[in-house]
Amino acid sequence: MRIMHFENSARSQDLQTRVAAFMDEHVYPNESTFHRQIAEGDRWQPTAIVEELKPKARAAGLWNLFLPESESWSATAARRSASSGSIRCWPERFAAVSR
Repeated sequence: MRIMHFENSARSQDLQTRVAAFMDEHVYPNESTFHRQIAEGDRWQPTAIVEELKPKARAAGLWNLFLPESESWSATAARRSASSGSIRCWPERFAAVSR
């Protein structure tokens, strides 16, 4: 039986640390704001808090995480995506968009 090891590269570990810090500083504190804005606004339009956090994510180098530079980078992005699925507004903040 072949055992697979899924150690993260130094680059991936750095990304995980930076994403966790961004989540702690910007995302978690604004979850109630996001839900309030969804309830009060047009569900098909971006919320103000998401629009406010997009430039912060870009400035932190946490934008376009799904544009792979290599297969290993793509796998890293997939792991981050999977681990962030519990937060409803996460995909919007870190979505793959064309620049």
